[in-house]
Amino acid sequence: MSKIKTFGRVLLKQTCKGKPTDSVEYDSEESIDLSLVKPGQCVVKLAFSPINPSDINVLEGTYVRSPPSLPAVAGMEGSGVVFYLPEDSTGADPLDQTGNAISVGDHVVAWPWNWGSWAEYKVIDTKCLRMIPKEIDLKTASMMCVNPPTAYGLLLGARKGEWIIQNAANSGMGQAIIQVAKARGIHTINVVRRQGLQQKLVELGADVVVVFPGVRQQNKGIEKEKLAETAARIKNLIGRATVKLAINAVCGLSGELLAKCLSTGGVHLTYGVMAQEPMTVSGGQLLFKDITYKGWHLQKLRANPKAYEDMWEWLIDAIMNEKVTASSIDSIFPLSQAKAAVERAFSNQRNGKVLFQC
Repeated sequence: MSKIKTFGRVLLKQTCKGKPTDSVEYDSEESIDLSLVKPGQCVVKLAFSPINPSDINVLEGTYVRSPPSLPAVAGMEGSGVVFYLPEDSTGADPLDQTGNAISVGDHVVAWPWNWGSWAEYKVIDTKCLRMIPKEIDLKTASMMCVNPPTAYGLLLGARKGEWIIQNAANSGMGQAIIQVAKARGIHTINVVRRQGLQQKLVELGADVVVVFPGVRQQNKGIEKEKLAETAARIKNLIGRATVKLAINAVCGLSGELLAKCLSTGGVHLTYGVMAQEPMTVSGGQLLFKDITYKGWHLQKLRANPKAYEDMWEWLIDAIMNEKVTASSIDSIFPLSQAKAAVERAFSNQRNGKVLFQC
């Protein structure tokens, strides 16, 4: 075979804030000339690729990173199988990012995909790939590079037996935090926006689940009262336990609730701004409770090679031993239904990840 003829991919044509479905278009006319694949590169046949909140942000033009030019193939996470490796005239083995020799048929994930995981095939440097055991199914593998590592990194400041509190607990990221915390013996208080989610989260390992819609009120007195009532309810549920770490994906009122639940000397860690609204920082909490506010991004963990490799060793072991599972899956779409898939991923009514089957 000298060429992969006409395969599908999802293109980001333009960024559209509030209308991510208008940003994408399915293209079925791409091809790869295998003679142009260089030593040190390979062709991966993608299997599954999730639509993460960060992908939606990219489509809207609000993410910290963006493709260097448009149109570009979208998607930043996924799993696949090595499909083609060119011959190297030096005889050197192609290596993945950990220095292991890589072969056709190996199951892989990548970081970074350098954009382009929403496609059937991808040409990529082998040093961007990481081989994974074939015992881990490719659906699970497709969701291994963002949420579980982020959960692991966010929880590095917590110890076995301690309590943490998080919001957006029903999100894929929230579920990963619950599972990683449970595997490490850390107790979780989980804030969600609506009823009906408690049983599912408890089955994943949540200790406490509390509903707090986090909607701003015109009457600030009512808003303050609801915030205080929810914080008091949480305190009653955990008794004398202290909460030293808050993990915030929302900001707004929900982020303020987490701060109110922190104990003296606690850390308020923000990794998302899902509410897309400001969060008030209480002067009293800073002054009398000595709370520290920080931001966190996965790049902080990747910047420490040893810590990053320790994470992967722990994560693969945890998945193989079923201590950590993939995020629940809401639905799976073919690439050709890109607009419907993005619309579903953008919806507040979904229950789990939306995946592309590539």
